[in-house]
Amino acid sequence: MATTTCGTCSKIVLFIVNFVFWLSGIAVLGLGIWVSIDRNTLDFLRLFDFPILRNLGFAMIGIGFFVTILGFIGCFGACHESKCMLWTYFVCVLFLILAEIVCIALTFSYTQEVKDFVKGQMHSSLIQEYSTTRNGFVKSVDGMQAQLMCCGNSNHLDWQQSQWYNEVKNAENRGYNTTVPDSCCVRDLTDDGEYTYKDRQKCQGSEPSEFRFQQGCYDALYGTFFEYIWLLGGICIGIAVLQVLILIVTVFLLRNLTDDYD
Repeated sequence: MATTTCGTCSKIVLFIVNFVFWLSGIAVLGLGIWVSIDRNTLDFLRLFDFPILRNLGFAMIGIGFFVTILGFIGCFGACHESKCMLWTYFVCVLFLILAEIVCIALTFSYTQEVKDFVKGQMHSSLIQEYSTTRNGFVKSVDGMQAQLMCCGNSNHLDWQQSQWYNEVKNAENRGYNTTVPDSCCVRDLTDDGEYTYKDRQKCQGSEPSEFRFQQGCYDALYGTFFEYIWLLGGICIGIAVLQVLILIVTVFLLRNLTDDYD
């Protein structure tokens, strides 16, 4: 038994931290289930046309399940002072840290390749899957363009290569050529709290226009992500430091248990 002050403190700290891990694992598990069944989220993830992102919900379920089990092992091992459970927990956390290091190194090593791949997948999805049919994917793209104030993948000219453009080119007579979806057009907020297009006809012109969003959606998404990169980096560093401290605490508790039996 852990009778020393160091052993008792290590036991309490390890239990509290792993109880929090256990709760966070359940939260991620629940979030993964929600992502897997929420139609709007699934339609948006189709934009990237990448298996990992398309199955993001299942990936989150797997991560949540792993963290939940790991937290349980840590709590059980700390409460019952089981050296077998604690060693299992120590090895799992150690491999988790090594895997995180490898993933970070690969991400930084292939940053440009990842960017090019994501941009290419977005372009293919917009060109091939966006259509005049108001399905979930189309609504997701329209919402993205309106919220991020962007148009097309790189710019508004992308739409002229799309399936949607071929469908609308001769489908209706609006008195002017339709070159981009209406979600590319700049809108104003009225006094009634509703959005109206500033000038839909000028938005549809082939020349650059102040009535149409100029930035591509890939750059808009990347810029939005970059705004939070420091927050994400800080969270990742904090988690890494916490994991190292957990290993140290686990070692203290294991040494204490060994000393007790000796």
